[in-house]
Amino acid sequence: MARVAFTGVIRLWKQFSASGGLTIEMVLLDDNGDKIHATVKKDLVQQFDPFLSEGK
Repeated sequence: MARVAFTGVIRLWKQFSASGGLTIEMVLLDDNGDKIHATVKKDLVQQFDPFLSEGK
């Protein structure tokens, strides 16, 4: 399996749904220029929210 290095968060938003609760959604950019969608589930939002910001 190849390793991928992420170069940044190009889009970040919080989303609430009745079934999933509050999540953090983001689009990541890897070192090849490919975009990858990622989700932080509701149980981990408080843990990761302070460290995530768009453009970093």
